[in-house]
Amino acid sequence: MFLAVLVGVYGYIIRVGIHHKPVFGIAKHSLRYWWHRLVHVTR
Repeated sequence: MFLAVLVGVYGYIIRVGIHHKPVFGIAKHSLRYWWHRLVHVTR
């Protein structure tokens, strides 16, 4: 379950990164956002 979510998140980031060039800013923001959501869901 956790791995599936992680793979989905990375796929989403990569897809967004292709369309919008500042990949690292988006990836950082998305990772933080998704991490918080994941923590809330798992706990």
